[in-house]
Amino acid sequence: MLLNTKNYLRAKLMRWITRPPLGAILCTFFATQFTWGKWVLIVWLPLAALSLTTLLLGNRKMQRMAAKIEDTVAAIQSNHTPER
Repeated sequence: MLLNTKNYLRAKLMRWITRPPLGAILCTFFATQFTWGKWVLIVWLPLAALSLTTLLLGNRKMQRMAAKIEDTVAAIQSNHTPER
């Protein structure tokens, strides 16, 4: 289960790495073409930082929860013998 959470983080980070350059290009276009474009950039930058922060902190929480579940399952399996 922990391996799955690491793979999930890797996939999410790869998507996050490709999104900000595209967002920056679009924000730069809007900032140069429209008077309200600078506000798009001002709003986009903190949202991108918040996105990365929640991604990383959420992953830590998810890994802790997965470890707890694995420990619980292991404890149940060690205390339970199958009936035949």
